[in-house]
Amino acid sequence: MRWLVIPSAVLTMASGMLSIHMSPATAEIHVPPGLNPGDPYHLAFVSSTVRDAYSADITDYDAHVQAAADAAGIGVTEGVSWYAIGSTSFVDARDHAAVSAPVHRLDGVKIADGYADLWDGTILAPLFVTELGDSSESEVWTGTDRFGVASNPLGAPVYNWVEWGRCLTSDTDFRWLASGMKQPHELLPLYALSEQLVVVPEPSSSLLILTAASLVVVYGAYRRRR
Repeated sequence: MRWLVIPSAVLTMASGMLSIHMSPATAEIHVPPGLNPGDPYHLAFVSSTVRDAYSADITDYDAHVQAAADAAGIGVTEGVSWYAIGSTSFVDARDHAAVSAPVHRLDGVKIADGYADLWDGTILAPLFVTELGDSSESEVWTGTDRFGVASNPLGAPVYNWVEWGRCLTSDTDFRWLASGMKQPHELLPLYALSEQLVVVPEPSSSLLILTAASLVVVYGAYRRRR
């Protein structure tokens, strides 16, 4: 389901006449079925794009998934930030990809009821839907054990072997996060988690008419001042 979103910049033009503001985190991209206005949730995907695992800086992996989301139209333009579900020597996935609400795939399927459920070693459904809405059953870089804690962390050699933790998107048991190790030069996708989003009701027709009328008045006043 796709909800109507009015850019806050447009509504701000009518300040003093129409005091409505939608924060970035309420700009729904995909609203899972069964949710009601005011319900919080997260979205998650596995990137269709790939990269190596040399970096020990988690923000490099964040930038990768954010770029994938941006290209798919579910990122910066829509005001939604995305974070890599991964661990380095400096941060655990469960702390970095902060979960505060149910987590859903982009097709609406729920994969976890919340923080505890996501990091208890299993998920409700495999996370194989990409930012494009396609299915991708593949290995994924995580550097993380089944509980969301660094294990064979990204960017850090393990037991003198240059290998990093990876998992499988087709699994719902512990292997969705921790399934083995691979050489860091290999190119694999990443899991991504959105910031918390909130369901916003579609504005009523009367509100849209009021908004349009207000903008016309504001624009007319602007033209007269020129």
